[in-house]
Amino acid sequence: MRWKQWLIVLLFPFSWLMPANGLHSEYIWDTAFRNLEKFGQQLAKKNQLVYLNRGLGILVDNRDVALAISLMGRQKLTIEETRPLIVGMVQEFINLMKSDPTFEAYMQETHKHTSWYDPVMSPKRIGIKVSFWDANVDRYPPPYVSQVKVKEGKIFYYQTKSDSQFLDQPFSETFEEAFALVRSSK
Repeated sequence: MRWKQWLIVLLFPFSWLMPANGLHSEYIWDTAFRNLEKFGQQLAKKNQLVYLNRGLGILVDNRDVALAISLMGRQKLTIEETRPLIVGMVQEFINLMKSDPTFEAYMQETHKHTSWYDPVMSPKRIGIKVSFWDANVDRYPPPYVSQVKVKEGKIFYYQTKSDSQFLDQPFSETFEEAFALVRSSK
C-alpha cells in the first residue's frame, strides 16, 4: 500500500501531461506561445528588428489568424525594399508551422474548445505586423513603408498620408504575387 502512495507522489508533477487532465489544453497553448515567442525573437534578431509581442489575430486585426507576432524596425524602406524582408519572414513562419508539431496540436486543441475555429493550420492563419518608426517615434513619410500586416494570405503595405501620421489605404498583394516578384528580382 505504501508503494502506491509514493508512486502517486512521484507521478503528480507529470500529471499535466495526461490528456484526461484539464490542464492539458493550457500546456499545449502555453508551449505553442512560448515557441512562437522564441521564433519571433529569433526572426527579429535576424532581420535587425525589435520583437514586441506574440498573440492571436488581434495583433493584425483579423480573428481568423491563429498565431501572430509583432515587430518594430527603424529601417527606411520602400515597398520594393520591404517585400523581400517580409517574404523571407512569411516563408520562415510557414516552415515553422510545418516543422513544429506543437502548432498542429494547438490548432486541434483550440478547435475542441471553440468549434467554429478551423483546426487546419495554413499560411492564411499566420499573422505578422511590422511597424517602422524613426528615432522620434514618427512614421516615415511616403514613399517609405510605415507598417506591414500579413494576414489572410496577403501582405498589406501601409504608408502615411502625406499631410499627417495617419495610415493611408494599404497596397496589398497575395503571398503568391509577392513570392513571384521576389524570385523574379533575383
